[in-house]
Amino acid sequence: MKKKILFITNTFPSNDRPNAGLFNYRAINGLKKKNYISVLHLRSWKPFRKFFEISRVEDVTIYILSLPILPTNNELIWALQLFFYKRLSWFLIKSRMHEFSIIHSVGASFSGIVGSYFSRKTNLRHIAQCIGSDVNINLMKNYNHIGIKGWERNVNCFTCNSDALKQNINYLYPNHSTKVIYRGVNLNEFQTNTDKTFDNCLNFLFIGGLSNRSETGYGRNYKGGETLLNAWKIFIENSNNPSENKLYFGGPEVTKEIANESISNYDLNFSNIEIIGELSKQKVIDYMSKAHVVIIPSFMEGFPNVAFEAMASSCAIIASNVGGIPEIIKNNLNGILIEPGNVMSLSQAINSFANNYYQSIEMGQLNRKLIEEKYSSEKFVEKYTKLYEQSC
Repeated sequence: MKKKILFITNTFPSNDRPNAGLFNYRAINGLKKKNYISVLHLRSWKPFRKFFEISRVEDVTIYILSLPILPTNNELIWALQLFFYKRLSWFLIKSRMHEFSIIHSVGASFSGIVGSYFSRKTNLRHIAQCIGSDVNINLMKNYNHIGIKGWERNVNCFTCNSDALKQNINYLYPNHSTKVIYRGVNLNEFQTNTDKTFDNCLNFLFIGGLSNRSETGYGRNYKGGETLLNAWKIFIENSNNPSENKLYFGGPEVTKEIANESISNYDLNFSNIEIIGELSKQKVIDYMSKAHVVIIPSFMEGFPNVAFEAMASSCAIIASNVGGIPEIIKNNLNGILIEPGNVMSLSQAINSFANNYYQSIEMGQLNRKLIEEKYSSEKFVEKYTKLYEQSC
């Protein structure tokens, strides 16, 4: 029997941000095959946004709550905002809560706290999905703060997208049930493009962006974009055949102006870099299909979705040895691991692939095989559906 799930998240595609939270969009498209899913999209209010509205994406109902909340480092102000956000959210959604049998929140440090409040009010079981920075940055710093402390009492199970993330949750909440469920990838969307094996040059792809995440201490370099730009500069300057390789550089807040600020005394026009900005769902698929190597030089990760998408697209991977990445990427087997922030190591990894074209092809083929065997989106759906059934 299908379960009725309230899927709570603060990142989801919307009219003004169609490319936000695509991993959540893909998740519900899989989960709805075996469950009844409704989405509660939590947003901060801005002028001209309605406080509460209902929309539909295909056969999924989307409840959109936009309530005032401002970023702040002040613990008391944040706790006060969260206090009112939880209660206003409950006031607006409580008449519909009888429709659901399970609460599934995504993002432990905000959506999960709202989900716990709803769980306390309804006695519905609550699965809190942890995704990365919500735990590694926010909870690790603030788990004992006012407004957050004690939220875990209304979590029946923490699900984590890597074993590394699970270890952090176990450290914070040692008496709670935790499970590792990798997000996986839709193998029908991301496929092998055999044409790229006959190209004369290597295409490198980065879509991590240059968002300014000041709370991490890394600023715009949280996803390693600035490290990559400087590594690419060194690679081009020392390459015998620089014209045979190209870097597609994209993601949130990527513009030519911001990228240029990251490389002193250097002109991107002469560096074989194409600035592609933030990508739609289809554009991600298109660029993956022609990429040979995907670069993930992050400083912190749970487990990045882009890695699974790259593997499904038969790409080799260069990635930082952080978070859950080394659980899937084995050095010199299906990718190359580097230490985060190490410009020279990243440049050498790029050069290694550039000097051995077939290495990327062989690693990419192995990655596709690994995804098919272990990390498809079907397995993600099966594991969550089983957990829903156990939680009722």
